Amino acid sequence: MLLQMAEYYASIHKFLREDPILLKLMGIEYPAAFTDEGFLSLASVRIQKRKKPQSLNIENMPLISFYNNPGFHGANPLEYLFSFNFDIYSNDDVEWALLISDHITKKFEEQDAGLRCCLLKGQWMAGGECETDQLNTYKYFTQILFTLILNK
Repeated sequence: MLLQMAEYYASIHKFLREDPILLKLMGIEYPAAFTDEGFLSLASVRIQKRKKPQSLNIENMPLISFYNNPGFHGANPLEYLFSFNFDIYSNDDVEWALLISDHITKKFEEQDAGLRCCLLKGQWMAGGECETDQLNTYKYFTQILFTLILNK
């Protein structure tokens, strides 16, 4: 099986944007339908699949950007491990960023992210405060390790 990073990114984005608790923590109104164009547009600004988020300003916070790090094979050659960083930006609100980070960690440790090809469950690896060049902005990251069992 080939690794399909685009599918992992899409599944993680969907997993996050359809979580009612996370939406509430982010101040996003739960939509009548997840296919609503206004909701999808807002979700794409506030939950971004990139290391350097676009439109990073006070009006768009809190904001989550996520991206993967290089992976590696485990002791079993069919086991592939890789991690994603989830950067949480808030309007200088430490507690708010930490609540969002804790929720993301809990969600990935308790639930499968819903990939068609395989199980995608996570385990917390690391977290910490990061510097940012944005004024009045607090940034915290959480790193989640994912393990995939590959089919031959």
